[in-house]
Amino acid sequence: MFNLSVVVLFLNPKPSIKAMNYNEKRIGVWLDHHHAHFIELNGEEVITQTIESGFTRHEREEGEGATGSRFGQHSTNNENNKNNRMQNELKGYYKLITDRLAGYDHVLLFGPTTAKNELHNYIKEQKTFLNKRIELKNSDKLTENQLKAAVREHFTKT
Repeated sequence: MFNLSVVVLFLNPKPSIKAMNYNEKRIGVWLDHHHAHFIELNGEEVITQTIESGFTRHEREEGEGATGSRFGQHSTNNENNKNNRMQNELKGYYKLITDRLAGYDHVLLFGPTTAKNELHNYIKEQKTFLNKRIELKNSDKLTENQLKAAVREHFTKT
């Protein structure tokens, strides 16, 4: 039904028996840099939740001209400050997501942007996720019903 490529990654090289259990808690997360849609399978019931990142890539400061400013012989580079602010915003967004995912054994991260890869790199730094099964998929933007169907289809195959 969906043509998605899959990468299966275990943060621990030898997943525990618990991680392979069919009674494990499973969740799919479709995300980009602006939204994270959580799709949890609970038997036949599908529970969805959305988190907004508050991330603004092209925010312009009031009165801002070029990317740098000159003060006599000294100059500043606003681009570096913007990049640091952007990285801090993303880190806060990924922390919100990982806090929500901490109770799950099997996590599917999918979406159209690099956000899933960035989140995966953030997750690799967290000890909470050492024995959890994390999978990555590329995906287009999907409707809510398509999100539910994609997660259900993925977890019935695995």
